[in-house]
Amino acid sequence: DLAVRNVSLRRTGVGPGWLILDEPFNGHDVPVVEACLELLKKAAQDCLILVVDHTTEVKGMFDGFIRVEHKDRVSRIMGELHAEPDAERP
Repeated sequence: DLAVRNVSLRRTGVGPGWLILDEPFNGHDVPVVEACLELLKKAAQDCLILVVDHTTEVKGMFDGFIRVEHKDRVSRIMGELHAEPDAERP
């Protein structure tokens, strides 16, 4: 997705101001996830990146997250939470 965005920017000078990634870390080990996060961090300097992930393992690797609860066939935003600074986080 980042590559497609970059090609669009180079060829047309225009690219989306946002990117949504659904479960991008499934099946990857921690070193791969950390490498991906470095790329996402760089891309996030000039566009909004939303990562949808249903696990809690990667939650601490982000600066913040939004918790959504699905109950009785209705999804509700439960609030925006900010992760504590972590010296080991990339």
